[in-house]
Amino acid sequence: MGKFLSTKGWKSLLANKDCKALKAPDLEKLIVQFEAAEKKADANAADASFSKIKIKFRDLKKANAKNRTLIKWMDQATEEAEALAASLAAEDEGGAEGAGAPAEKPAEKPEEAAAPVEKKQAKDERAEAKPEKPEAKAAEKKDADAPPSKEDAQRAKLSETLANELTLARRRTKDKASKFVLNVDAKAPGLMLTRKDLTPNILKAAVFLTGKKGKTLKGLCYGESGKWVFVLANEPSDTLIRLLKKAALVHAGMKLKLKVIGGGVELDDGEAADPEDAAEDAPAAEAAEAKPEGAADDGATLIRAATKSRKIWIKTKDGVDTLIGRLVAHLKDNEDPELVEIAGAMEAMAEKGLPGVSEGAQAALVAGLMDLEQGGAPDAARDKVLGAVAAYRQGLEANTFVDLCEENPFKVKVPIRPMMGRALDEIEKTLAAN
Repeated sequence: MGKFLSTKGWKSLLANKDCKALKAPDLEKLIVQFEAAEKKADANAADASFSKIKIKFRDLKKANAKNRTLIKWMDQATEEAEALAASLAAEDEGGAEGAGAPAEKPAEKPEEAAAPVEKKQAKDERAEAKPEKPEAKAAEKKDADAPPSKEDAQRAKLSETLANELTLARRRTKDKASKFVLNVDAKAPGLMLTRKDLTPNILKAAVFLTGKKGKTLKGLCYGESGKWVFVLANEPSDTLIRLLKKAALVHAGMKLKLKVIGGGVELDDGEAADPEDAAEDAPAAEAAEAKPEGAADDGATLIRAATKSRKIWIKTKDGVDTLIGRLVAHLKDNEDPELVEIAGAMEAMAEKGLPGVSEGAQAALVAGLMDLEQGGAPDAARDKVLGAVAAYRQGLEANTFVDLCEENPFKVKVPIRPMMGRALDEIEKTLAAN
């Protein structure tokens, strides 16, 4: 527990003769929140609490410029909190290192791998020939309630990371571009982005999303006129735009408008109808055509409902990211160096998603909707989405980062809870009607 930035440290300060008349109940509440985050070793919550504390410190310094005891205590508390933040961030980095992709398994011999696959295919064929029993639905429901497998959890985490990095990349300029790696596969290319160097773990993550190692393309990615720009050293193929779009849609649930540059060639998807629009409606059309004339089209309707829900979510999330970006820009434009520092901390937290909110919930939400769109087991996928909606709501309720954005003293409107709440309501309503 901290010596200065703690309830005990605050009370010791107030006991000093120079600070007995000091009243700052809001600051005391923030210190309690900071202590709670420190106990849980929650770096994001600690950063969010301390960002608000810094604003209070700034106001106290202006109002008590001659109180050397108070100013010294605040400086010591700031140093202590920054050291703690560095320590928690280091722990997070240590835990995340190597988490980019699962450990590789020893390769199986062809004959060893083929036998279980053939057995599974035969089993699947027998299962398809039998009518579905009530027990099967109960088992499906039980599976939906069970915790995700290690592989599913890893895939969900990587999908959330990709979505956050893509959102960030569109905000970055050419001179501060993110780096990307694309593991090329015609069915489901694997894409990963990073603001740092492309490490072997990043490449393994792209391969993991694909399922097998293919040709690897590397380059830079930044935003320009609302589009994502991917830059390579060599001339891009005509299919690269389609592959990048597919990777972002399948693995991050995001629909990109983009252009690709390389070797003196520039490919742009233009303003014409996006090929992915047709691709998104294709599963529904196929499902409808596969049914006999006059039969119910519940499957196709649910697929369309899932697509609509995913678009609602992406549009809302992009809107919230834009508003957070405006607040960060306002803070950076301020002459006060402390506010500029707070802006940097907020930007770093926002790049990972909403701290304390989107940890797993956003990935599960998008993954569930994508399962529905691809014709997955409807009950299991719907339960996954609704469970993620509930988890996201809970994360929004008491969140220091959201408080910091919504209650900022600079009159920059960032209504995160109302915007996200409306989107979650609409998703629930859309799925419930189908």
